[in-house]
Amino acid sequence: MPNILRSLREQQCLTRAHLGYRAEVHPARIGQLELGRLVPRADSIELQRLADALDWAGDPADLLAAVEDDHE
Repeated sequence: MPNILRSLREQQCLTRAHLGYRAEVHPARIGQLELGRLVPRADSIELQRLADALDWAGDPADLLAAVEDDHE
């Protein structure tokens, strides 16, 4: 199940590489975050950078929350 990070990135037509460039986060790390393989601290600078790069107004930790599947 994708998380909000992936959903926002895809809605803005950004590749992991482009988002990584904007946020100064390695694209492979973004992939790991999107897949739930990495769970950084809620107050990490990495999440804040990603939130800023995506113009996310909410809590940066919420970027890793699961997106509800509408195809049930």
